[in-house]
Amino acid sequence: MKKLTNYFTIIFIALLISCTNEKSDSKKGFETDYKDSEEIKLGILSEISKIEFLREDDKYGEWGGDVDVIDIYKYKDEIFANYKRYVGKTTPPPPPDDTKMNKKWYEYKSLENKIDSIKLSENEKKLVETIFSDLLKNKMKNDNIPIDGYYNSVIASDSSLVIIDYNSFEWSSFMDLKTELTKK
Repeated sequence: MKKLTNYFTIIFIALLISCTNEKSDSKKGFETDYKDSEEIKLGILSEISKIEFLREDDKYGEWGGDVDVIDIYKYKDEIFANYKRYVGKTTPPPPPDDTKMNKKWYEYKSLENKIDSIKLSENEKKLVETIFSDLLKNKMKNDNIPIDGYYNSVIASDSSLVIIDYNSFEWSSFMDLKTELTKK
């Protein structure tokens, strides 16, 4: 019995030590501060996946508003973005068209602006990471009832990452990236 107690004590101490080491390492994973010389790789991206950042304002009340979409993707070890802006209306959206079932909900709005294949600078890559953390932080503290307001989301094409925040905030880091992309 004494051997069994000693055996469990050793296992318990080993588990306790390993858990303590994991906790200290996990704090490092959410930092987004970089030195100027560090290159941001956005490891979540691959040649076959993309990340969609979407922001809808509440310009038209119950009918939503204008939608800005930024798709981030990787091609030959470079990070690129596509930008689209859809304009809403004060009237209800049309009913879904069965012949266009692969169409996303915001694509029923009028396309106002489209820019493809914008190569991201290191500063813009930093903004992408800030966008992630800003939305996640707001989602974690948002206790509003989703009746109306801003709709913000980050969705990976393989569904490995989905953050949807409704009745959200203005998302200034997203707007900063949008401004940078539309200047090019």
